[in-house]
Amino acid sequence: MKRIAFVLFLVSTILMTAFAQTTQTKPVVHKKVPVKPVVDPQTILSPDLKQTLLAAADPASTMADIRGYIHDGRVQVRTAKDRTVFDGLVKYVQFTDDARAKASDASRDAEAASSLRSIASDDMSKAAENKATASRSNKDFQSAFQSQAASYSDAAVKANKDADDAEKQSQDELAEERQDLQTAAALYVALRADLGLPALP
Repeated sequence: MKRIAFVLFLVSTILMTAFAQTTQTKPVVHKKVPVKPVVDPQTILSPDLKQTLLAAADPASTMADIRGYIHDGRVQVRTAKDRTVFDGLVKYVQFTDDARAKASDASRDAEAASSLRSIASDDMSKAAENKATASRSNKDFQSAFQSQAASYSDAAVKANKDADDAEKQSQDELAEERQDLQTAAALYVALRADLGLPALP
């Protein structure tokens, strides 16, 4: 009887062990779900404004075209990104316009300097003529010709000084024009980069 009881105990132990192994809960493996980064809407360029800016950034667009796109784009600005990129386009136009105005002023001042040089040359010639006439005239007329020569000489000196000032002004305006063009070019490059466009050759 003891032997039978022992065998039954062994069999029951084996069965219980097997049952426990088959019913053991397997650990739950959680799959990693990729978390999408949260995008701040203020950092996104509005689709309609982007289309307007793309048209403005087209090398075939004239300044008149770009001004029209700026007019259209003002009501399309919604996000901080919109404002930054749009303001860059506005500044590009402003610096381009300033450069053109300064180029025009420089040309005008250069022409003025040239005219003043011509006037000074004429006055110097007239002064020389009056001095020569005075040397050949009698005493009654020498004083008048000498005075006239001095007047022409003074006028020539003033015209040359004014010409120097006009030339310096023209050179300063040309330097400012170059600076404005460089700034405008940098703004245009930044605009194309913000729009995902390649740099122009």
